[in-house]
Amino acid sequence: MVEIDPEVINVAKKYFAVKDDPRFRIFNEDARSFLSRTTEKYDVIILDAYATNYVPYHLLTDEFFKLLATRLNPDGIVISNLIGSLQGENSDLFRAVYKTIKNTFPTLSIFPTEHKISNIQNIMLVSSIKDRTLVLENLLYSARQNSVTYLIDDFEQDEHFYTEKIETNDVPILTDKFAPVDKLLNPITQQPYIIEELEYDTTRNDQKEDQYYGTIAGSLLVIAIIWIFYLIIIWKSAKSVTKKRSAIREL
Repeated sequence: MVEIDPEVINVAKKYFAVKDDPRFRIFNEDARSFLSRTTEKYDVIILDAYATNYVPYHLLTDEFFKLLATRLNPDGIVISNLIGSLQGENSDLFRAVYKTIKNTFPTLSIFPTEHKISNIQNIMLVSSIKDRTLVLENLLYSARQNSVTYLIDDFEQDEHFYTEKIETNDVPILTDKFAPVDKLLNPITQQPYIIEELEYDTTRNDQKEDQYYGTIAGSLLVIAIIWIFYLIIIWKSAKSVTKKRSAIREL
């Protein structure tokens, strides 16, 4: 498990019985940084890093998903959890992420948690670098073989497995240089997402640096004006005193 917030790890250990174990390692760092430095390959990678009020956009880009693909075994899969809707005004971010993943992974299956596709909901995306198509009958067979009986009714009613086409013509492929998720409305709050700033966004860092130096320059200008104002007052006071002393000498 890779978790960027140490408090989340502390809470998991304190309240959810998460224990240190040789088979369950916890890394306190950013997920993309971890995947960039590790050479290990995995059978399953579960991506669940999106909150309701912000989105770590560097975990949504084409470059990130290409990195994920290099960390999978040949038969490995990536499971991503997103919040949004499959269609309608709240679907822009989901459809953009879908289009971005599809650019790297030939296999991409959709598992919504609600039957009505326009509802805001958790949507699971299952992707694979191996070109294969998930078939409902095969899923039902696997569920029965593994005694996952609570899934069978939902699958038989054609729920939680979406096979219709996702329209992506009006949404971009998200990249490190172009990830306008702040322009895509958060379906929960109906406001733009709060963007989590990390080193991958060099453009934003440059903008922040420009703003920083602009603020300093503005502050220095204000200080200079104040000093000039006070120097003028001091100069006038000194001049007035000199005139009075000259008048006294004349008397």
